[in-house]
Amino acid sequence: MVKEIFAKTILNKHKKRDEWFLDDYSLNPYQLCDFNCIYCYIRGSKYGENMKQGLAVKINAPALLEKELLRRAKRKEYGFIALSSATEPWMHIEEKYKLTRKCLEIIRKFRFPVHCLTKSTLILRDLDLLKEIDENAILPQDLSKLKHCTLITFSLSTIDEKVAKIFEPNAPKPEERLEALQKIKEHGFYAGIAFIPVLPFISDSDEQLEEMIKVAKEFQADYVFVGALTLYGVGKEFYYKIRELDRDKNFDKLSNIEKATRFIYLNKTCFNGLYRVNKKGYFNTPIGSYKSPNIADENTILNASKALQNAIIEHKSFDKVLDVANRDDFIYFDPPYYPLTDTANFTSYDSNCFLEDKQKELFNVFKELDSKGCYVAHSNSDTKFIKELYKEYDINIVYANRFINSKSNNYEKNISIIPNTKTKYYTTSYDRV
Repeated sequence: MVKEIFAKTILNKHKKRDEWFLDDYSLNPYQLCDFNCIYCYIRGSKYGENMKQGLAVKINAPALLEKELLRRAKRKEYGFIALSSATEPWMHIEEKYKLTRKCLEIIRKFRFPVHCLTKSTLILRDLDLLKEIDENAILPQDLSKLKHCTLITFSLSTIDEKVAKIFEPNAPKPEERLEALQKIKEHGFYAGIAFIPVLPFISDSDEQLEEMIKVAKEFQADYVFVGALTLYGVGKEFYYKIRELDRDKNFDKLSNIEKATRFIYLNKTCFNGLYRVNKKGYFNTPIGSYKSPNIADENTILNASKALQNAIIEHKSFDKVLDVANRDDFIYFDPPYYPLTDTANFTSYDSNCFLEDKQKELFNVFKELDSKGCYVAHSNSDTKFIKELYKEYDINIVYANRFINSKSNNYEKNISIIPNTKTKYYTTSYDRV
């Protein structure tokens, strides 16, 4: 539903000119946007909880703009006007209301330069007005060396249509935007591309950026901006959009890098870094509460990669270790802990519960490894059942922080179990989740 509202002001004067886009003013004839881009920073504000339901038309925008530009023009306070900074000026409802076109007519009248920032191909409708502005507007003195008074920048976060469909669901396809750019260039405009935001680990690799720059050149872009993703507020909708990807039928088509990227993002932003899935195997941990999560920790990722270069990682049942373990090998088991109480039964990181039967199976594997001469250690909860099961081995009490529940400062008693004959491998287990 679209609301029609009356704005009090329409032209925003910046304290400082934007160094990238050169605008001294910004103009937003609409409130919010129906392109519904998942990463939009507006989502972090009070207006962004539902982008479509909050969509509003500032029906008095042209009248307000005329009054404000008249005053600025009399003072010769010329400067680039950004269309727009917090909405899409050529979104779908612009076809009906034509507010952006009416505002352009006012801008042409008072000869202000304009910088159009858009994802929409509807801008092609207004090239006649933009051409007149380009030829007749007055530049501020310190920008007088510029040869154009109309700048047109298309925004893309990716050139991959499948990724764009996820993150920019109602915007024109990347290819359509690039074709519109090419048409605009054919009309003699100064135009380029803002790859803003590039999506962490999804569209920001060196190879992807090189390809994006190459595509920009092929479509005759005069310039390219590249900017990182910034999420204001909780970014809740963005988090759940990423979390839901494993429910999508195309999830298996994602590359290993894309899947790893998703995992890192969820791990850094979910509740206490907890990995948990439902009975269908879908990740279901809720969003956490973080002001500034360090999602793309480059040094940690590179160091982990370096440390794992000679490692072999396999996904198998724990009993398969018996097939490969040899004398003097060290094996450490860290299973889902046996519940401390009847209600504290978090034993399901995945769809397979790890209760008495599984704990007994693990004990038998532990015992067989010990008999083979392996060094074995095992962490678990400090419960009667576990201590009775491993009573023939050395059991060490370890106090460890636990962050599964809301009492993050509480310490919980856990135990580290080591065979009597292998005491030189003493382990302590500080389990932080």
